Amino acid sequence: EFGFVLTNFSHAIDMHLYPENTAFSGPPPMPSTTASTTDNTLAEKKFLCPEMLDGKKQWTWQADYYSVASILHLLLHNGKPMEVEVFQPAPGELSRYRTRSSISRYHQVDIWEPLFDALLNVTSLSEPTSAVSMRNGLEEHLKANPTKSKSIRILLNKQMRALKEVGDE
Repeated sequence: EFGFVLTNFSHAIDMHLYPENTAFSGPPPMPSTTASTTDNTLAEKKFLCPEMLDGKKQWTWQADYYSVASILHLLLHNGKPMEVEVFQPAPGELSRYRTRSSISRYHQVDIWEPLFDALLNVTSLSEPTSAVSMRNGLEEHLKANPTKSKSIRILLNKQMRALKEVGDE
């Protein structure tokens, strides 16, 4: 059984504590440290959603979904932090965010690209994108493509072994 354990809630906001339709703008305050704040601030900024960094766009759930995308990116790209870019899918369409690093073929592009698209392009400030629907979509895709499911299981086992080796050092 695989899963995530979240250990850092420095930018977490309980939206239930705010009036309905509350949105934020600008970056959250950076945690203060006694160590060199320049390095810490730069590292922290890599995990802020583009709406926070823009300073003009409003955000709510974007911060959470960007964090999930960042974790997935770290796992798929051997610890490389995610960078995003803005692109316009077609003339006249709204611009969207995507990862700068492409997903390798052996990582099942057809599974991960739609998930990253959903996580990076949250459109509603009042309703979160359904994580259940994202999970269901992934599960349906894996059931319809059993060889991909096996491939992902092999890659996850490889990742778990690598993480265990790092922990044993």
